Amino acid sequence: MGDLPQVGGKNASLGEMMGALSHAGVASDEARRASWLLHSNFNNARDAILLTIRDDLYVYDIPAQRATRVTASAGPKREATFSPDGRRIAFVRNNNIFVASSSA
Repeated sequence: MGDLPQVGGKNASLGEMMGALSHAGVASDEARRASWLLHSNFNNARDAILLTIRDDLYVYDIPAQRATRVTASAGPKREATFSPDGRRIAFVRNNNIFVASSSA
């Protein structure tokens, strides 16, 4: 797999993202699918990507090539977004707003 365009000061390959997601507990086929999506949910520094996989949110830290699971609860998370400083993630579940640490 070739490299994606440079983001966050480093080339991020699809294989690295797939491996990091798998290491974070995402099934291989879901990791492959998520890594091929066109991502527009970057933090402001553009060095982390917010991913929705099944009912959970993950943050992929591009420079560290590490994926972190942010949520582990049933139910779809909607409108997920980074806070302006990138330290938190806000999302809506069951018409309630939640805030979680991004760990990125």
